Amino acid sequence: MNDVSRYMYEWNLDSTSNLLNTRLEDDSLRDGLQGAFVRKPTLAEKMELVKLSVEVGAQSIMLGFPAISEHELQECRSLLVFIENNKLKTEAVFLARSHIGDLKPIVDMHENVSETAEAAIYLGTSPLRRYVEKWNLADMLNKCKTACDFMTLKKVPFSFSVEDATRTPPKDLEKIVEIICQSDAISIDICDTAGASTPDGAFRIVTFVKNLIEKSGRNMRVSWHGHNDRGLSVANSIFAAKAGATGISGSFLGIGERTGNTPLEQVAMYLHQMGSNLYQVDKIIPYCELLAKYTNTQIRPEAPIIGSQAFATCTGTHAAAVLKARKLGIEFEDYIFSGVPASILGREQEIMIGPTSGMATSYHVLEKLGLSPSEEEARALLTFAKTRNQYLVSSEIKQFANCESQQTA
Repeated sequence: MNDVSRYMYEWNLDSTSNLLNTRLEDDSLRDGLQGAFVRKPTLAEKMELVKLSVEVGAQSIMLGFPAISEHELQECRSLLVFIENNKLKTEAVFLARSHIGDLKPIVDMHENVSETAEAAIYLGTSPLRRYVEKWNLADMLNKCKTACDFMTLKKVPFSFSVEDATRTPPKDLEKIVEIICQSDAISIDICDTAGASTPDGAFRIVTFVKNLIEKSGRNMRVSWHGHNDRGLSVANSIFAAKAGATGISGSFLGIGERTGNTPLEQVAMYLHQMGSNLYQVDKIIPYCELLAKYTNTQIRPEAPIIGSQAFATCTGTHAAAVLKARKLGIEFEDYIFSGVPASILGREQEIMIGPTSGMATSYHVLEKLGLSPSEEEARALLTFAKTRNQYLVSSEIKQFANCESQQTA
């Protein structure tokens, strides 16, 4: 039997060694909900989404910002208890500014709920942000140290997110990393807050921070958090992981502020294709569809992996090749005109008929309806399809076939 790998070649560099254990943090229920047009799910809906996120394989989930309101605090506590009661295998993370007042609710949850509560502390660091906010460097560094010292004293696990890190000069970033390394922080999160980074920039800053951590003697994770303002968030995340970032945070569907966060469904699929066994990619579409429903988010038809058009074609030569490949086996069908295998997502390559189709497609769609079309019937349908300005749905094909059979009779 033929093996599809015998016929495949790629120019991509082999970088799997840094990717097999890359963790994903799902920020859909916190950073994702900052989108101006996004609906905030109810608590019950959030619980459903948390469960599905864990099924996909998210190693940690950002559950909220408990200091912003009493309502948010109670929801965060309920979600933490939900994870505990359902024995879900994920880390529960809560957002906080570098203020003691923001950190105290997380400390309280950590001390009073059996499930561990982890803090994600953030602080803007770029000269631009400092100038606009009228902060000076010394004050910023003191805020960082105060927050790190407090959480270290309380023995609550925490990461420190360097907000706008990708626009922070090396000399300033080095001082921030030095303070964090002197604490018990478990991770430094490099944030491309304004989506300003390029892939080479992501690689360079991760390498820079990892070298500083290594010099300090600490064993600390480095994570990457990106936004999609320049349309580079997935590429940036991949290059960050290649440079040694062991965690990528973002949101499924890429929801979030402005142009959104890194779409984690794409990152998870990439990691899976690189050989990672951490993700159940067949769970991605159910999760994304429910997240879209609960956040009133429309999934673009052409969206990679999850879009309705992601594995669909009307084009004559392409459809004919897919149909030929189908006879050779599912792997050939999956890869002949796609870089992502539809079958492992529970989908298939969909052949549709429209104005760009050919005869092979016409025969296929009629046969799929249980008909045995003659060449005349297939050609008639194709001629009809070429008069339309988009693809034909099944009901239109059936109606046309019925009309043709009645005319023949």
